[in-house]
Amino acid sequence: MGSPQKKAPTSNAPAEHGVIRSACPICRTAMVTRDLAADKHFPFCSRRCKLIDLGRWFDGAYQIGGPLEEKEDE
Repeated sequence: MGSPQKKAPTSNAPAEHGVIRSACPICRTAMVTRDLAADKHFPFCSRRCKLIDLGRWFDGAYQIGGPLEEKEDE
């Protein structure tokens, strides 16, 4: 008798232990990774998307919603 075969995971199946599934925040490409240290562009899919995001920060496209409040010393 052979060992039972495992079914291939479907999109509705729970994620495997240690697998991270996400989408690139710039181009929405689906990504799957097991090792964040080895994936040097995470959470982006590529160097290109990483640089696009950096450029948006430099251009001021990302901003904090309002002025920062200063804490008073007690």
